[in-house]
Parts: sequence; C-alpha cells; structure tokens
Amino acid sequence: MKSVTRLAVVEHDAKVRRKILATPESRAGWSVVAACANAEEARAKIPRARPDLLLLDIRLPPASGLDLIQ
Repeated sequence: MKSVTRLAVVEHDAKVRRKILATPESRAGWSVVAACANAEEARAKIPRARPDLLLLDIRLPPASGLDLIQ
C-alpha cells in the first residue's frame, strides 16, 4: 500500500495559495488536508487535519506565521 503525505498550507495571498496547491493536488502520493488564509483559520483547521507537512507563510498579516509553529 502506497503512503500518502498529508499537507497543510497557510498563505494569506489567495493567488499564491492556489498556485502552491495546484502542484500537490495533481500528484499521486500527496493529499492537501488544509488550506488556510490566516493564523486564525490555521489554528482552527490544522489540529483536526493532522498534516504530515506544513507549508507556512511566516509573514502572515497581522500575526506572525512563526507563532503557529508552537
């Protein structure tokens, strides 16, 4: 059985977020489990989604993406 990498993306710019999401969604072995536009949304979605990998914009307005790492 092939393993799937569960990915979460946090990026405030919708256009950039769509471009980032286009690649893993089209590849076998990847599953996007959360796509968030801000820190508040990420705090709500990511714990439930339980991603293996988090792609995070560290310059989220108004909060720092670094605060989400904890």
